[in-house]
Amino acid sequence: MFALGSAYAQSQYFLAAQADTIFIHPQGQVFLQGYGIYEPYFKEAIDKYGVEWNVFRVGKYKSAVEPFLLNGMSPEARDNYTQLLGELWTDYQKQVTVARKLPGDAIKDYVANVGTGLTALGGDGAKLALDAHLVDKIAEPDQMQAAVAKVVGRAEHSFRQVGFRDYLDAPDGASQLLRGQVAVVVAEGDISVGDQPPGSIGGDSTSELIREARFDDSVKAVVLRVDSPGGSSFASDLILRELELTKEAGKPVVISMGGVAASGGYWISMSGDEIYASPDTITGSIGIFGMLPTFQGTLAKLGVHTDGVGTTPFSDAFDVTRPMTPELRQAFQLSTDYGYHQFITKVDYTVNPKHVISGRYFNAKFENPPIARNTPLK
Repeated sequence: MFALGSAYAQSQYFLAAQADTIFIHPQGQVFLQGYGIYEPYFKEAIDKYGVEWNVFRVGKYKSAVEPFLLNGMSPEARDNYTQLLGELWTDYQKQVTVARKLPGDAIKDYVANVGTGLTALGGDGAKLALDAHLVDKIAEPDQMQAAVAKVVGRAEHSFRQVGFRDYLDAPDGASQLLRGQVAVVVAEGDISVGDQPPGSIGGDSTSELIREARFDDSVKAVVLRVDSPGGSSFASDLILRELELTKEAGKPVVISMGGVAASGGYWISMSGDEIYASPDTITGSIGIFGMLPTFQGTLAKLGVHTDGVGTTPFSDAFDVTRPMTPELRQAFQLSTDYGYHQFITKVDYTVNPKHVISGRYFNAKFENPPIARNTPLK
């Protein structure tokens, strides 16, 4: 197997490392940076402009709302992310060094000594990668093509090859038969209510795809491919119900998790007869939150004030020019608590740990759950 590239970013190199021979252009480099999570925090700006950001959540480890409450990571979020990223980076290094037959600390040393190495080589990134045994040969594109052509043969001005799109579109009797027996429903992106276009998940549109598979007699099983950080709990529950009905109809449901199946992405995964995840899948993040900003303080700075009367404490609900009433805040928090209870109850009674093949839990530390899983699922 050959890997041909002008340069390799971290994700590209992970794939290239599986090849027997890795080529790199003389002007190329292998740039490995590790993993990091950095995001803006808005509390100081929110306070400066007088915005009141009303947040309703359950659990201090549900950190998605922190940018609106703090000027930096909470200790809980920092601990969670540090553990998560550390494990991902450890796995990356292990898989690359095993594939390349390198010492276990080879990637760590390469990253730590990039500055020193480039200085010694006059900035030659390709030679740095070659000396570290991350690549096998430095070559121009025509030289790469000639080397591969010696093995697979020449066609026109390059080596014999087929593009991946042509490969995927090529007719194949076995794969057509598989498609006729197993329906693959892709749930990728944020989860929202209603009908959503490809690249996002709709409570109605994704449910409809699952429903079509359920009523199609040629479909014998359903695979739900999940790659989602979550979203609407209502939409997630609609999808979960369709999967449950599919199982009740006698059709197995298998969940295949991608890079992320967290929060609502985990919600829609719970009913699978089996749940498959890669060792680096980020899953879990079990919790609920909601947010509603109000701008009465901002408007007051401009000399604008809102006044009026209503028939109930909720008459001005969702009026962003007025503060939330205590009654409305209580209702929001109770609804959030209820959603969290529903989530963890469904996890407790729906997921059989024996059916979860792999995966890494994230933000799954509960205050008072019926179950508590904060370690990788086996």
